[in-house]
Amino acid sequence: MLKAFSTIEGVGLMLDPDFDMIKQAAPFIKEVKRARVSPQRITGDIFRLAIELFQFVENFPKDILSITRLIKQQKLSLNLEYKGLDKMLSTYDQISNRISFSIIIAALIIGSALVIMSKVPPLFYDISLIGIVGFLAAAIMGIWLLVAILRKGRL
Repeated sequence: MLKAFSTIEGVGLMLDPDFDMIKQAAPFIKEVKRARVSPQRITGDIFRLAIELFQFVENFPKDILSITRLIKQQKLSLNLEYKGLDKMLSTYDQISNRISFSIIIAALIIGSALVIMSKVPPLFYDISLIGIVGFLAAAIMGIWLLVAILRKGRL
């Protein structure tokens, strides 16, 4: 509509350099505003609304009884389908798996550090072999997690 007004204004200015689109359109705009709030239109809107409300009030109890009968006869079933829920659940599953994996890695690192500090035998060059194995397992799992995150494309 704005494009049409700008075209009309452009043509009007070409024909008459003193053409004022706002001055020319003002009476039409006032008429449209007046028509919107005219008593005839408001009365017509209220009348249509009253008819629709009456029809609703008339049909609603019948519809409720009909639905109740269908439910009692077990002929009515409700199937809800959430679109996009599978993708969200998959993402949440992936997030929870990564968090769980990260907690296990952190526990391995802390446990291995405690084992090394306690010098639990067997010792290899005065370092607990169990602690070294725990650190290696944590490193392998950490690299595996990092590769999985990078393959997904988001860090």
